[in-house]
Amino acid sequence: MKKFVFFFAILGIQVIYAQDFTQFWLRATLLYAINPKLSSSIELHHRTESLHNTESPFRYPLTNACRLWIVYKLSDHETINFSPYAFFSNQPPIRKDSDVLNSNANEHRIHLQYENKLPVGKAWSLISRFGAEYRFFEKNRDLFRMRIREGLSYSLTKKISIQIYDELFLNTMNVDEKHIFDQNRIGIVSSFSLSNKFKLELGATHIQSAPRNSSVVMNNIMFQTNWNYSL
Repeated sequence: MKKFVFFFAILGIQVIYAQDFTQFWLRATLLYAINPKLSSSIELHHRTESLHNTESPFRYPLTNACRLWIVYKLSDHETINFSPYAFFSNQPPIRKDSDVLNSNANEHRIHLQYENKLPVGKAWSLISRFGAEYRFFEKNRDLFRMRIREGLSYSLTKKISIQIYDELFLNTMNVDEKHIFDQNRIGIVSSFSLSNKFKLELGATHIQSAPRNSSVVMNNIMFQTNWNYSL
């Protein structure tokens, strides 16, 4: 647990000194198990952002999205996760008053990922996730992006767990060398099984991002609330 205390301290320092903007991410997921190996889900996303790091993270809408998932269980520790379609409507970032007049940047995504959860003790697990997604933009050039995530999970009880993770995003198409790096996320998330159908996740993530139309690397902090319901 000392490692978690240390991580909270580092994340707290980043929250106070490092972020440019504060964000809030709400996600609601509805899951349906087709059989013991195959399941599907639909996700609804809503993200908001502050204007400055001292303001409310709920001030301006940032993203609304809907994503479909199909999950196939290869073994007790491995899954293949496929999203045949996702729609993201991204609001223009508000940096000055005139930005509210800018139009949305809509995109469509296809995503495939492999996930492996390897137990390393009674309570600890290593979680690896490797993904690739194609992003179709309505008003910009398409992107192909790789996502690499490594995490460490600790089960406090059968119903409560904590995970720390680092996820790297890399662009591989329609960008120059300066914009291969898309973003990196370092976060911590706690999971609570409220019943056999309801699960709640609460977390905070520090995001370093480099927009492809800018050479400035942004540092933001994002607070997240994820609700999961199984049919």
